Parts: sequence; C-alpha cells; structure tokens
Amino acid sequence: MDKELEQDEPNPEFVRRFNDGYTLTKYMPDIASQIADAVKETESGQGFISGREQYLKELAKERSPNWLNRDNSRNYSTDKSKGDIEPEKE
Repeated sequence: MDKELEQDEPNPEFVRRFNDGYTLTKYMPDIASQIADAVKETESGQGFISGREQYLKELAKERSPNWLNRDNSRNYSTDKSKGDIEPEKE
C-alpha cells in the first residue's frame, strides 16, 4: 500500500524544477528558452521543460480569440420574428 502512495506523489525535485521553468518563462522567457535548450538532455531538466511548456500553453490559450475557445458557445436564435427587418414588398 505504501508503494502505491509513493508512486502517486510527484517527485519533489521535478515539482521544484517545474515551478522554476514556469516562473522563469513567465518573467524572463528568453533566459528560460536558453536554459531549456541547455538542460534538455538531462533528467532533472525535464521538470523545467514541462513547466515552461505548461506556461506557454496557458499563454497561447489566453491570447486566442474567444471564438476559438470551446467554453464560449453562442446561442443563436432561429426565431425570425425578433427584430428582423424584411424588405418592403410592392
């Protein structure tokens, strides 16, 4: 039972590196990019890279137009009696 719990808990080193990558990308993206390139081959660098990627995904979603977000669904009325102007017939 204890082994199962240990597997569910994230590695504290990974979490720390993830947070470092996320925060550094938020405030100093150029430096974060250089660090990500330097540590991409190391095991400890995976947390940093994951944090950086997470921030970039959130940033892209934030900057996307509202019509691209699935949460913004519009309810279009099919009732044509509400304010539609019809051309006059002679």
